[in-house]
Amino acid sequence: MAVAARRDSDDVRSLREALGGDHDVSLCDVSDNASAKHWVATVTERLGTPDALIHAAGPFFRTARSTDDAGEWPRVFADNLFAVVGLAAIVAPVMRTREWGRVVVFGHAGVATLRPPPGIAAWYAAKAALLCFARALAAEHAGHGVTVNCISPGVIDTGGMESEGFQGLAATVPGGIAGRPENVAGLVMWLLSEEASHVTGSEITVAGGWDLPKAKNPSR
Repeated sequence: MAVAARRDSDDVRSLREALGGDHDVSLCDVSDNASAKHWVATVTERLGTPDALIHAAGPFFRTARSTDDAGEWPRVFADNLFAVVGLAAIVAPVMRTREWGRVVVFGHAGVATLRPPPGIAAWYAAKAALLCFARALAAEHAGHGVTVNCISPGVIDTGGMESEGFQGLAATVPGGIAGRPENVAGLVMWLLSEEASHVTGSEITVAGGWDLPKAKNPSR
């Protein structure tokens, strides 16, 4: 397995130590096409031809208004969309030649409704475009053993948000319970399996019903 991270951190170092020398954990900004090509070439030389591409995250971006920090929009799209487009251009043709491959990208629960809150319009727009790209890529490689799917998480407890704000967000999930990382990781592993070979072009939501229409209290 090969993992690319934009910058070094305790989590990256812990992952490198946990995986050991049979895997590759490198620092690479995959939104830069030249760097991505070099990384894939290096990994291929060491570990062999890639079987799967998983784009696990793109930085979340929030502003008070949609027009604030307009200069950040290209960066948001580079991280959340263009990085996937560039990596897929490198590995998908190889997978197609081998008649086997898996591409998994990460969207966001509810983004397909195209109704973003104003403060995260850039991020929603990038995730919506990513879903469109994933479906186009799936159609392009359908019938050649290559599947492309989008996982759209809702409120997942990854520890990346301060406790009070996260608890308020978790309360919006039916039952008041946030998802766990393993809820998402288990789905990724299934999509990589042979059992999922007939699933492609799908958006699969992992949100505990968070994105469903809210039920109204019945009249009494």
